[in-house]
Amino acid sequence: MAHSLFVLIQILSPSFESSFNKLLEANNKRDPLGNFQLTSAIPSYPWLVPAVSSGGTTHQPDITRTQETYLLAGVENTETLRDWNEEIQTTRELPRETVQDRVFRERMTAKIMAEFNEAAARGAVLVARGEVAALNPTESKDAQIFVYNNIFYSFGADGVGTFTSEGGDEAARVAVGKDVMGVKAVNQLDIAGLATPGTIIVDYLGKRLVAQSIVPGIFKQREPDEPQVDYGGVEGRDVVAENDVFIPTFSQVSKALKVKKHPVWDKEGNRHVLEASVETKGLLGTDGRKYILDLYRLTPLDVSWLDAYWTDNEVHGSKPKECNYPHRMAVLRPELAEAYWRLKMGEYVKEEVERRRMSRKHESNIGKGDLIHSTQDNDHESSLVNGVSEMDNKEAESHKEQDRIDISAFSWSLNPDVFCGQQPRTEQEKEEWATDEQDVRTVADYLHQKVIPDLLNDLEEGEVGFPMDGQSLSRLLHKRGINIRYIGKIASLA
Repeated sequence: MAHSLFVLIQILSPSFESSFNKLLEANNKRDPLGNFQLTSAIPSYPWLVPAVSSGGTTHQPDITRTQETYLLAGVENTETLRDWNEEIQTTRELPRETVQDRVFRERMTAKIMAEFNEAAARGAVLVARGEVAALNPTESKDAQIFVYNNIFYSFGADGVGTFTSEGGDEAARVAVGKDVMGVKAVNQLDIAGLATPGTIIVDYLGKRLVAQSIVPGIFKQREPDEPQVDYGGVEGRDVVAENDVFIPTFSQVSKALKVKKHPVWDKEGNRHVLEASVETKGLLGTDGRKYILDLYRLTPLDVSWLDAYWTDNEVHGSKPKECNYPHRMAVLRPELAEAYWRLKMGEYVKEEVERRRMSRKHESNIGKGDLIHSTQDNDHESSLVNGVSEMDNKEAESHKEQDRIDISAFSWSLNPDVFCGQQPRTEQEKEEWATDEQDVRTVADYLHQKVIPDLLNDLEEGEVGFPMDGQSLSRLLHKRGINIRYIGKIASLA
């Protein structure tokens, strides 16, 4: 009779006892730490290599899943955390008075942005694979936000219904791309006292992710009656915040980008005058800097395109085939606004020159007539004529100085919030709003009637070369202020 499994195996197998004794002797010769786990020690990251006795041994390792983060920098990457926003803003605030200062500043900016892009892209890959825990796991997948390596991540999708009337996820995807271009445009202006977060877009596994440096104070819990941002639209167009601190810097951006100072109205009907689009927001960070956010609508909507190819499903039920454009985020390019501004400025200068020429001609005729008819002595007629000629020479010299036209009085800009659902209240506001809408339609017509035909003519004559690939073609179109969506029209007209 056997009272244990050990005794039973010895009875059934005579060689078991001798073999087991040899195994015990061999184990006794080994280091105990190599055979027996210390009871007071917790293995570091045991999920990397599962125990042989566990059911995890059947797992097939994924060779494409990076282990660099876990092996080199720990689980949360806490050993190498960097304050990306502080580094970016400090670099932009470096002196720029001398050439050496500007060169050093540009080099440091390029270095820090390259490092930020690399780190943000690596983190975006982890977020897309689901390896980073969301800050709001109870929300829908598209509405989840993430923080990894001091970089803020969100999906380029309409997770909270902001773009429901604009086209949903398609509009949100385009908006984040426009936001990056807006950040680039503002950075090129290099306005002192205005900060933009580091922003990149990563498309991975069919998902678009937006990676931004964390603005100090963006996660700050505010009072119930205090808006989350300090300037611009807070919750779409329902709540609008104003703060005079942002007016000087925002006005510089608006002047450079040809954005008109205009009124908007919140859901209560209150009137607010903004320097930029209601979608553009200003945030006063806890570090004392003024940040400009959501720059996806610096220019007005391309109303001619939307009239031809966009139909709202909620109004018409289903979209006709010819009006099936997926979103309403079709905006005019800043280059087009700049080109039309130059055209209007040229017309203004010509009008000023002609007005001054006519004014001088009229004054000259009056002066000569008075001077000749005021004398009664024919003996002095020749001397008077000589005096008139000398006066003409002096006037010609003075007119050279007067021919310099001061363009500071010229002003032209576009309202980016027209055709976006704003409802003016008074008759004067309605008239002004109608004028702004007509200005936008005029620029859109200028694109169709002048810019695109001129481009085709230049391509035919060989004035601009011949684009050999998609990148060179898109660069050529964008330089002229033409959106890529017009490439079909250009092909048909060619």
